[in-house]
Amino acid sequence: DAEKDIFYKMIKIFEESLAIEQELLRGMKKNAKIYTYKNFRENDDLLTQLLNGFDEMIYYATLREEVEIKSAQLLQGIEN
Repeated sequence: DAEKDIFYKMIKIFEESLAIEQELLRGMKKNAKIYTYKNFRENDDLLTQLLNGFDEMIYYATLREEVEIKSAQLLQGIEN
């Protein structure tokens, strides 16, 4: 039972990590569309959009760190 519990916790962490990476990639693609010369020239609200994009990436980086902490705690529990 303990092995099953650890296995399910690992799967949950991997799924959470994958979801975060997918959202981070979506954000990066969105930001890449903003970073065009045409957009800089034609868009008065570009700076706000860029800042929002950076905030989104910081949010997902924070989630990434939280998943890494969970992984480390799980591995530490396995070793003990």
